[in-house]
Amino acid sequence: MMAVEVVVSRFLCFLLALRLGAGSEAEGVGEKFKIEGRAVVPGVRPQDWIHTARVLVEGEEHVGFFKTDGTFTVNDVPSGSYVVEIVSPAYRFEPVRVDITSKGKIRARHVNYLKASEVIRLPYPIQIKSSGPPPYFLKRETWGWTDFLMNPMVMMMILPLLIILLLPKVVNTNDPEMRREMEQSMNMLNPNHELPDVSEFMTRLFSSKSSKSGSGSKAGKSGALKRSAERSVELKNAHLLTSKDYAHIINMKQEVGFPNDCYEIFQQSEGKAKDGLYIIQLMKELLVVYCDMHSAEGGWTVVQHITANTSLDFDRTWQDYKQGFGLVNGDHWLGNEFMHRLTSKPRAYKLGIKLIGMNGEMKWGEYDPFLIEREEAKYKIRLGLYQGTAADALTQDTEAYIHDNQKFTTKDSDNDNYFQNCAKLELNGISGGGWWYNACAGANLNRRNILYWQNDCNKENLCKYAWMMVKPNNKQGKCSDSSHDEL
Repeated sequence: MMAVEVVVSRFLCFLLALRLGAGSEAEGVGEKFKIEGRAVVPGVRPQDWIHTARVLVEGEEHVGFFKTDGTFTVNDVPSGSYVVEIVSPAYRFEPVRVDITSKGKIRARHVNYLKASEVIRLPYPIQIKSSGPPPYFLKRETWGWTDFLMNPMVMMMILPLLIILLLPKVVNTNDPEMRREMEQSMNMLNPNHELPDVSEFMTRLFSSKSSKSGSGSKAGKSGALKRSAERSVELKNAHLLTSKDYAHIINMKQEVGFPNDCYEIFQQSEGKAKDGLYIIQLMKELLVVYCDMHSAEGGWTVVQHITANTSLDFDRTWQDYKQGFGLVNGDHWLGNEFMHRLTSKPRAYKLGIKLIGMNGEMKWGEYDPFLIEREEAKYKIRLGLYQGTAADALTQDTEAYIHDNQKFTTKDSDNDNYFQNCAKLELNGISGGGWWYNACAGANLNRRNILYWQNDCNKENLCKYAWMMVKPNNKQGKCSDSSHDEL
């Protein structure tokens, strides 16, 4: 009887030991830890960027947020190996791998996705420094002389020529043994003696060119005369053209008088005219302009076009903005004086604004009527009623930057209402360029790094292209070129 009691008591002790062991193991599995660290953006206070940043552990398995001093803590993280990332729309941070043992020992190391087992230790708590803003735009490729010289087609032309020129300098062709070896090599390469060898071919080639040089020069002279005849048309803004652009002027050979604007061309063609370069006549002077024959019922004379991050500098002087700059077949400013003459005709004009976002979305707006006053009035802008899908950024603005009835300002002619020259104020090192500033701008389409048009185009909502264009408004009324404050 005593033996049975001993066996039962030992069995119960065994069950109790198993129970306690299982409990301790479960308790160890469920233990949680925390990951701590600090993030720094050199030269920027944490309060200026932490509200848009988050700490992600292993994707979004665990998420942490920043304190006001830039530190962070991610709680309830079990043991294991995790990639800690800081996600921010304004700054870029390198990820860090954190290893946590079951006993709570923590180490930080560099992330190596190719060799995950490689350990390059980092201090813990984690110290992460920003490497700068994220590269949203790729660096524009540039064409250099090395790219030209290493081009296969160029090398195929240059290498044989170099061999022909340098071989006589290196090899003594007067040596009988050398001449015999060269003849044997040529006979091996040219077993068919009816075909000319390379030397004969080169001789005939160059001699034929020299014999035909007379006829070629005559053709060249006739082509030059033709080009000079085309350019005999004196254009007031010829500086907005390249030598190749003359061939693309659609109405260059027009025999009768030139039209007053693109809308007249559009009407004469019954709406069939194509987009492109045309010559128009302002008073007694001829101008070349780009005509948009498709936007908003067609017939628009383009007075400004800009591409975001264009190489064309819009930080220009008063004289440049008066006479125009750029290339009329690309990014350009037609000229304040020409805009004044266009819009000061007896027939009233309207202004069209065309914006293209990075995703290709197009927005449009019109101000009717529209007038640019004379230079004595500092090319003041006069705007009428607005309609369109784009924001009304010239006559209405939540920040009270009304551009209507404002004078034109450039870096050397300050006519705005701000205590500084708005045209000189820089954004990321780029000045604003000439514009009808108030104090300063609710819109500016002449800042080449970021096009600005209220909520439609800005730092957060980038635009790729912008156009300003004019055409008659088909109404009898007209803006008065006077000093009144209202239309």
